[in-house]
Amino acid sequence: MTTSPADEHDKTERKPLSNILESLAGNGSDEQRIETALLLGDRALAALNSGIVITDAQQSDYPIIDCNPAFEHLTGYGRDEVLGRNCRFLQGPETNQEARAVLRAALLDKQECRVTILNYRKDGTPFWNDLAIAPVRNEQGQLTHFIGIQTDVTSRKQLEAELREQTETITIINHVGQALAAELDLHNVVQLVTEAATDLTGAQVGAFFYNVPTAGHELFTLYALAGVAQEVFAEIPLPRDTPMFGPTFRGEGVMRLDDVRNDPRYGQNPPHLGLPAGHPPVTSYMAVPVISRSKEVLGGLFFGHTEVGIFTERVERIVVGLAAMAAIAMDNARLYEQSQQAIRLRDAFLASASHELRTPITTLLGNTELLQRRAIREQSLSARDQRTLQSIAEQAYRLNELAELVLDLSLLQTDLLELDPQRVDLRALAQRALARVGTNNMPGRLQLSVPEQPVIVSADERRLIQALHQVLRNALAYSPTGSPITVRIEQDANTALIVMSDQGIGIPESELDFVFQRSYRGSNIDIRHVSGLGMGLFFVKEIITRHGGMIEVQSSEGSGSIFTMQLPLAE
Repeated sequence: MTTSPADEHDKTERKPLSNILESLAGNGSDEQRIETALLLGDRALAALNSGIVITDAQQSDYPIIDCNPAFEHLTGYGRDEVLGRNCRFLQGPETNQEARAVLRAALLDKQECRVTILNYRKDGTPFWNDLAIAPVRNEQGQLTHFIGIQTDVTSRKQLEAELREQTETITIINHVGQALAAELDLHNVVQLVTEAATDLTGAQVGAFFYNVPTAGHELFTLYALAGVAQEVFAEIPLPRDTPMFGPTFRGEGVMRLDDVRNDPRYGQNPPHLGLPAGHPPVTSYMAVPVISRSKEVLGGLFFGHTEVGIFTERVERIVVGLAAMAAIAMDNARLYEQSQQAIRLRDAFLASASHELRTPITTLLGNTELLQRRAIREQSLSARDQRTLQSIAEQAYRLNELAELVLDLSLLQTDLLELDPQRVDLRALAQRALARVGTNNMPGRLQLSVPEQPVIVSADERRLIQALHQVLRNALAYSPTGSPITVRIEQDANTALIVMSDQGIGIPESELDFVFQRSYRGSNIDIRHVSGLGMGLFFVKEIITRHGGMIEVQSSEGSGSIFTMQLPLAE
């Protein structure tokens, strides 16, 4: 196998710098060659951009014996000022202890190392120094010197710090955005934004004041606080429409002051003429209006710090972005609260209306039943009039069920529906549910299959009959006249099952996930002939779920449906 010139070069022993310099020095006496080599070495060190310092390792405390001009330029010290001193003079109060420890260990072990350490120039300004030290040994292997190579990496460290800060800022803003998107409570929205903005600005105190317009004047209410305890502001009067606060609450733009005390608008309004007693001291000041999509000023974010010039233009841009996010989230929270209030009013009205309807419906049902019994006893009505009276009775029952359903749904919505669980045999309960459907159905259409042994569950009998009745009503309404509807009661080791099946129009497969949602009605229902609110199955699921059970449906369009209710057996 042949070797390339590059391979041969790699095998060649590398010459030390001293040998290279001697070869460059050329021919002549030994003294001339040494003098030429030293001159070339000095020129090489002087030409380097990195600072070079050489210390004597054979003297105590490793004093500096030489440095190049780049070191003088880097540190601001002249060569004569550093000779004989240990390099520790470049360190200061903020020098990172980790780098110190690594450097100290390398010197003790007489090994090379590289650290990034915070040093200080002669004028006191700090700079980040990428320092590499290497030991120099003589032909006997004894340590004679240390060479230190120093590079100013302050710009790189600043860029790294800015990148970290930007990454942290983006992370916080993303977190806030996700949290705001999921939050619909107004107070939580405002508190979240206030805390995040206070952290991002570096403020010592942050607050959000809500703009509450009233007749003739503006009322500013403290809504959220960060950085100080709520008790601090308990006795402090709320801000007024002064030259300092007014522009923010009118949405006139951001106010950012390096020193609020130097602003001519500050301290001009009695009785406080500045900050009221007990208020945290403020020097740096920033106020950002929060403006809704409809241009309504919802309030303002206010930040303070005791030091001068804390809030930068970059910080201002970040908070303006957060204020816009807060405005959208506050709009959403207010709309949600308004919608919830409307729902509460609606449910209260429906509950009241249903309650009022029950009295006349009960009277109608009672009189209808009375007429039916009299007609049977006296045989005073024709067959046609008897059918009419039966139809009146069934529709009155239906109206009563609807009124009960509306009332129960309002109770569910307000979480006021109470259950009265008792030990119930599902066999007898199912029989009562089928009987309640009515007597106008064809004989044999409703088929019940029950086991010989009791199937005992802990349930509110009235509510569970309501649920079964709703499913049976749907089966009758959406199945061909005369087609069978079966109800089976089953049980296994821990669970009771109520299985209802029909041969009706079925449910489109794409809609099976929505069957138990509020107001759902199948797209294949002829609403001209089958009326309904689409609330029955929603109510059924709520009742079964509150009994610790579950309900599921199997269906395909045109092939009927099977509803299976599972309930835990009573202990």
